[in-house]
Amino acid sequence: MRASPPLTRIGLSFLSLLAFAFAVSQVPGVAAVGAGGGVDLLRQPRERAEAGSAGCLTCHAGIEPMHASPAVQLSCVDCHGGDSGVRRPESAAPESPEVEAARVKAHVAPRFPERWSSRDGRPSAANPERSYTLTLEESPEWIRFVNPGDLRVARTTCGPCHLDEVNRVV
Repeated sequence: MRASPPLTRIGLSFLSLLAFAFAVSQVPGVAAVGAGGGVDLLRQPRERAEAGSAGCLTCHAGIEPMHASPAVQLSCVDCHGGDSGVRRPESAAPESPEVEAARVKAHVAPRFPERWSSRDGRPSAANPERSYTLTLEESPEWIRFVNPGDLRVARTTCGPCHLDEVNRVV
C-alpha cells in the first residue's frame, strides 16, 4: 500500500489562505462591511454609493471611478473600508491639525504605525523601502484599506461581485 503524498505547495497555500479567510471572517465588521453591510452591492443605489464616498472625496478629489460602467455603483468604503462620514474641514489648511485629525478618524490605522511612517516620522501611505513580511503582521482591516485587491482580503472586497475570479487566482 502506498503512503499518501505530502501536501503540495499549492495545497499548503490553499490551507493557509483558507485559515486566513476564516480568521478574517471572525473579525467584527470586516465581512459585514465587505459584503456591502447587508446591501447587495450589485444592486446598490447610486445615492448609497455616493454617500459612501462623499467624505473620502473631500480630501481625495479627482479619484477616478473604479468601475467605468454606470451599472456598477460602488463607494470608496465598499472596497477600502474606513469612515466615509468624516469630512475635511473646509477652511483648514492641508497640514493643519484639523485635517490631520480628520485623516486619523477616517482612515484605518495600521497595527504598527511607527513602521509605516515616512523618514520625518509622519504617517505615510507609501510602502516602506523594505516591508518584506511586515504586511503579514498587519490587520486584515488595514490590508483592505491600503490594497483591497490583496488576495488575503479579496474574498471580502472583490468577492461579493467577483467570486469566480477571486477563486481562480486564490
